Order: sequence, then structure tokens, then C-alpha cells
Amino acid sequence: MVVTRQTLSARLAALQSAFLRLGWLAPAFFPVANIGGRGLFNTLFFGYILWALLALSHLRRKDLIDGGKCLALLGCAYAPSVFLAEDAARAIKIWATVLLYMSTGAITYAVLRDDPRRITQLFRAFAIGAVAALTACYLDLFKTAFTSDNFVPRLHLRTVDLVIFAPFLVGYSVNTPHTARSLTKALAAYALTAGMVIFADERTTLVSFFAASVTLCLLVTRISALRILASGLALLALALVLNGDALLRGLDLGGDLFQRLDQFSSGRLTLWHQAIQYPPANPWLGVGMGNAQRYQDVVSIASLDGHTVRHLHNLWLDAWYETGFVGVSTLALVLIMSLARPIRAWRTLPQTQRLQAGLLLSATCAVLVQTQFSISYASREFNIYAMLFLAVLAHLVNTPCPTPGGARGARHSVAHHQKPLRMMLMPTHAHKPSPSAEKILVIRHGAFGDIVQTDGALRDIRARFPHAEIVLLTTAPFRKLMGRCPHIDRILIDNRAPLWKLGALWALRMTLKKEAFDRVFDLQKTDRTELYRSLFLKNTIWSGRVAGHRPASAIDGYLAQLRDAGVEPAECARPNVEWMADDVRTTLAEAGVRSPYIALIPGCAARHPHKRWPYYDQLAAALIARGYDVVTAPGPDEIELCKSIPGHTLLGPNGFLNWFELAGVLKGACFVVGNDTGPSHVASCLGKPGLALFGPHTSAARTGIRRDAFDAIEVANLTDLDVQTVLDAVLSKLPAQENSV
Repeated sequence: MVVTRQTLSARLAALQSAFLRLGWLAPAFFPVANIGGRGLFNTLFFGYILWALLALSHLRRKDLIDGGKCLALLGCAYAPSVFLAEDAARAIKIWATVLLYMSTGAITYAVLRDDPRRITQLFRAFAIGAVAALTACYLDLFKTAFTSDNFVPRLHLRTVDLVIFAPFLVGYSVNTPHTARSLTKALAAYALTAGMVIFADERTTLVSFFAASVTLCLLVTRISALRILASGLALLALALVLNGDALLRGLDLGGDLFQRLDQFSSGRLTLWHQAIQYPPANPWLGVGMGNAQRYQDVVSIASLDGHTVRHLHNLWLDAWYETGFVGVSTLALVLIMSLARPIRAWRTLPQTQRLQAGLLLSATCAVLVQTQFSISYASREFNIYAMLFLAVLAHLVNTPCPTPGGARGARHSVAHHQKPLRMMLMPTHAHKPSPSAEKILVIRHGAFGDIVQTDGALRDIRARFPHAEIVLLTTAPFRKLMGRCPHIDRILIDNRAPLWKLGALWALRMTLKKEAFDRVFDLQKTDRTELYRSLFLKNTIWSGRVAGHRPASAIDGYLAQLRDAGVEPAECARPNVEWMADDVRTTLAEAGVRSPYIALIPGCAARHPHKRWPYYDQLAAALIARGYDVVTAPGPDEIELCKSIPGHTLLGPNGFLNWFELAGVLKGACFVVGNDTGPSHVASCLGKPGLALFGPHTSAARTGIRRDAFDAIEVANLTDLDVQTVLDAVLSKLPAQENSV
């Protein structure tokens, strides 16, 4: 087979595209590879580096330079020590490896700058990688416990990476949707992590886990400092009860304080004392990277029978001894500069970015605590993970809150949020709230027609509070639909669990309390939402039921409510849901539909068969005889019904059109006839000429479906509504040029 230049170019382009699509997320799975062993990690890491090199041409040079500044600065600061090293080959190897490790942060920064919307994908990968690392740790535990004759947990279990990624393990549950199930999963995952850390009896890892947990609680939750302290002490107490002998090993109450602390720290104080007692010959440039182990007076621990170590188990002393004051001061400068701005800007970030930054700072804290007692400044944990997290923090601080591109992008991102283990830390739309602006909650659980009719009220609320962050509390079936609405920023899910399910109510309470809303517009106005007000949001400005007002319809209620709240209802009575409509011209053309066409909506919810008019087949035949194309777009349980009606039955790839495609079909119709059902409300809110058919179940006035061009026929029994009456009403309302067919 001859491979041409064009074929190679195409394959290279495919590899580059694949890297920017998925390959750049590989660092999220480094912890799993590290737990699996050095060979697996090296294979994944160097494969990632080679893949990234192929894709560099697709990234902006400026972004690569900005992301690589820390790498270049530290590389230059560490380089002089190489020339003083006794083992120069080892020093050069470690220097080059450290630069490769740090390049992970630079690559990630450049990819994020290329498309800021990828930040959600990254956090999702972090969450999945954390779950995979937890699973790998337990599998490693079972395997080693059953196959090793001399199983020592702290020597055989690899929990460093797990602790570093622990904040991401629960990160997806700290924001929307916040349900009892997600909270339970998060607590279970964190409990499993804590159990693994305690069982591993590695004290540095336990302290690191404790520090990351405290930071996570302080920055991501709204738990008080006192409760955090109490929880932390409880965790330490639990660790001592379950594994106290191992965790307190070496603690001897005899001897002086230095000896007791040195024994408890497994000789670390001796190491640090010897490093200061026997400093490098050149304190400015050190002894060379990886060369400290050659100085026996420094790395030998007499109290441990002369046991020697490879490094000093402290970030600063390791860096100073091997790279001198030049290296350690540069490292300190890089860390201070990289952390200072995110910490200073954290409170002023929008809610979404603040949560993301909190997770990153918690994970960074875990790395830094580890470096004070265990891992080296040249370790992969520090240079990959710390530099990766700092690079993402820099991106967050330098970038406005990332949003999908337009309505279709919003739909895509919200659709992803339905899947488990997703970070759910991304707003739905391009509106960027001011950090100091109000935070507003709008409550509307359903049903579909009522949700659609909130468009005008939402538009008026947005006009009154243009810089506020507007969050919609709704039910799961409407998450994807309202994810496209341009008037809201985020969605919270309330599945309206029975009130006796206290766990679900508690989870909702914690969510609403954490959000700290300044104002609530209760468009649902039920006893349940009033309960939310009294139990969860009692100190929040509340707009709901208007005393003494009995609304004739939902929109009439919105009008009174907005006026009572000081919001001018300019658009409330004229909802316009054109943002729902997809472009379906290709679908119509493939089905052979010609304009003008009339859309029929013969179905409704399966639980309301009495809402269905039974003569749509006869109406369709009469309209076709007059030269109109007739279109139906059935739901999942209406396909057989629509196939019995003359005309075109539109079926999507899944067997039926989604809401957005259906809205596109209705938008293109010259007239719409339907039952009292959601799609009829969509047609009315699209401003289409149309007719809704009502039986005795409710009144058209109560639903608010009538608009300038959209009318309704009301009868006592839909079976008694004859075809000719409906046909005459349709023909009388069609535009003149189309009625002449």
C-alpha cells in the first residue's frame, strides 16, 4: 500500500484534532497510571508528550509562551546546578524530566486559552480520573493483600495521587444539580477515600488529605469554620481509633523533645538538621539536581541504623541543597506569584469560576503539604499536578466565565450535565454576571406549557436586573429545554421528592443556602414553594403570591407578581420562544414537505386521553384536498396515531423529533392546529397563526394560550366537535394568499 503525502497529512491532521478533542485530558488519568506502576505511567506520560508535540502547531504561540513562563524560569534557575554536579548525567536527566513534567501545565493552559469552553471538559475528566484512581487503589489493596507474604500498607499502597485528586472526587456535587443521590455518592466516595488513607497508615498522606479537606470546605462549601474544625478533629480521632498504632509509630515519651519529634517523624528532623549542618559547597547553586544522595553525611539517618534516603523530604531544603539559593528562591517566587493572584481574586470571581478555583486550590494544597514532608521538588507529583493546577488557575483568573457559543452550544453543554460524574460547574449562557451583582433565583417546576410561558416574565426580570446572575430552579425533564433559554445563567434541579424524604430536602436546603440568593421570584406559587420560603429562604427578598389577587391565567399571575415586585412587565404577556427553534429545512426537504404546510398536533400526554380530538385524520384529508401539505411530528407514544393521519409524519433519528426540532417545524408552518398540550403552547409563543381545541378539562383563558394570531375553540365534549367547524375556523384564519389555493 502506497502512502502518499496527502494521506500522511490527513492522518497527522486527524491526530492533531484528536489531541485537542480528547488527548489533552490525559493528565487527569496520570494518577491511575501511577498506581498501576512506573511502566504504565511512563507509557502514558511520554505518549501524551509526543501527541502534544504533534498538535502544537494548532495552538497559538502566545498561549504556549504564556503557559511556559514558569517552566522557562525554573528551567533557567535549575540549569546552573547541573554544571556543579558530581554526577552530571543524572543531573541533566532529572533536569530534562522536570521540564517535561512541567510542560503538562503549559500545554493545558494553551489548550484552554484556545477554547475556554473546554474547562468543563477538564473538570469532568478530573472527576472521572479521581474515581478511577480510587477504584485502582482498592483493587491494588486487594491484590497486594492476597499475594504478598509481608504486606505493609504504607510501603505497598500508592495513595499520594488519590489524595491530590480527592477534591475532584466530590467536586461535581458541590454545584447544580444538587440532589440527595449526588450528595450521597459524594459522601460515600469521600468516605472510601478517607478509609483508604487511614488504612495506608502513611501520616504525610493523612495530613495532606486533612489539609485538602479543610481547604475544600472553606472555599467550596459554606460550612462554618467551627464545624470544619470539628469535622477535621473527628477525622483525626477516627484515624487514631482505627489505626492508631501504625499512625503513632515511633512516638516515644522518653528523651528530649528533639529526639521524640525525630523518632515520630521517621528521622526527618535529623535529615533537615544535617542539611543545615553540612551545607553544599556552593550554597548559591547547590550540588546538582538528584545529587544530594551522594552526600552520606546529609542523607544517612543514624537513628535508623544508618539508613540513607535519596532526598531530604522537604520541598525547600531539597531545592536549596540541590539547586542552591538561586533555584529555591526562584521556585518560591513562582509559587507565590502563581498562587497570590488566584487567592486574591477568588472572592471576586463569578460563582462558577469560584467553585472551580476552590477545587484547584484544594488540590494544590494537598500537593504542597505532601512536599513539606515527603515528595521532592523534582517529583512528578509536584511538577505535573501542582504546575497543572496553577496553570488552570491562571487561565480562570485571566478568562471571563466560559460559556457555550450560542443557543446550540448551551443545549449541548446542559445535555452533558445529565450524565453522572460531571463537574456541572458551567453556566448555560453567555451572560456574564458582575461579581457584585444580585443573585436571583426563579422557581418554576413545570409543566411544559407553563415553563414555555415564563419566557416573557424571564425577559422582564432580565431587563430589570441586567447584571444579575439569574438561576432557574426547575425539574429534571426541563433542564435541557431551559438550558437554551437566553434569559437565565444557570439551572438548579429540584425533583420535588416527597416531603417525608428528609435527605432530599436537606440536600436542597444545603444547595440553596450555599448559593446565598439575594432575591427569589416564585413563578410556581404552590404550597411546596411557600414551604421552601419558610424553611430555606426566610431571609431572602421573595416575590410570589400577590395578596388579594386571583389570577385568571398563569401569565395574568406573572403580570401582577412582577408589578408587585417593581418589575415593569413589558414582555410578560408576549412570550417569544424563537430560541427554541432549530433549523429544520433539511428535515422538511428530505421528507418532501412543501410550503405552505399546516402542522397538526393530534396527541397529548398519555395520562390525558380526554384532551385528544379524534378527527385529525379527516381534517388532514380536507386540508390536503385544498392543496396544503400536512405535517405531524409525533412524540414517542404518538407514532402510530400520527401514521394513521394523511400527510407527512416527521420522525427523527431516535424515532421522534426532539423539542427543538419540533419547535422548528412549528415555526415554519403557516398554521397550527392542536390539542391543549405543550406543543400548542410553543406554537402560540412562537407567534404562529393557530387554533387549540379544548374540552371540559379546563378553559383556554385559564391556560393563557390565546395570542393575537392564535385562538381556541372550547366545547363541552371534544367528540362532539365536528370536522367542518374546525376546518371553517382554520380556513378563515389562514392568510389571504394561502387561503386562495
